[in-house]
Amino acid sequence: MCSWKFVIVGKPFAPDAEHHASMPEEQKQKLTYEQIEARRAKDRVRYANMIPKQRQAIRDCQNARNMKPKQKQAKRDQYVARRELRRNTLHKDSIAMVKPFYNPMVDSP
Repeated sequence: MCSWKFVIVGKPFAPDAEHHASMPEEQKQKLTYEQIEARRAKDRVRYANMIPKQRQAIRDCQNARNMKPKQKQAKRDQYVARRELRRNTLHKDSIAMVKPFYNPMVDSP
């Protein structure tokens, strides 16, 4: 299960999948058609009111469930490498400059 939670109007809530997973099996089977449709309608409204970042977070968690461990590790490694590259790359508008007389050799006695 995903560990993400959203905060909407100052109240944190977990997705309904977590709530449904915690329900006893007998209670899951006793839901009527109207209750199921009401929940689906509520979920559609909640999803429609999400910002794109929240929707993408849900999709990412759903996609991660279907990945194999090697795929997950490769995705993490790719993310780390991309962050490292961003950290070491200057922005085109940056005023930082390379010191032309800098000598990286450390003088040790």
